[in-house]
Amino acid sequence: MFTKYQQSIMRRRSKTGAGILNSLEAAHDLLDKRSHNYSSRPRFVLLIEMLGWENNLAIGPYSSSWRLQRKWIQDALSKTRITEYHSILRERSCKLLLDIMAAPQNLEEHFARLNAAIVLEITYGYHISRADDDLVQLATQATLETASAGK
Repeated sequence: MFTKYQQSIMRRRSKTGAGILNSLEAAHDLLDKRSHNYSSRPRFVLLIEMLGWENNLAIGPYSSSWRLQRKWIQDALSKTRITEYHSILRERSCKLLLDIMAAPQNLEEHFARLNAAIVLEITYGYHISRADDDLVQLATQATLETASAGK
């Protein structure tokens, strides 16, 4: 990697390395033009390899599929498109306030349901109608079990 750039230094510690680039040309060539060669996420053995979450945008490695999913999300959440979700956000916020007034001791549960409701409705058009919605329960259980599997 550094043979073309004689004044650059590469040091390796355990599995990762660190480079010191001594010229603007080296920095531009290696970090701008070829950044896709050196950028990715850490390897998540449990989540990706064992549980099959390779299509999860938050933890998946950089790839053409990852870039396409990211583009879809950027398009869906752009400044011009976000106004389309105002009615959903307003409706869900009103529901949250009613839930808090009815059971203020369950704040964490109310906010978790609010987050799930907004994401599911915007992403899939799925409307949560009950506090104990099956899909929300399944997602919560999957999250808790995944978190506990890593311990």
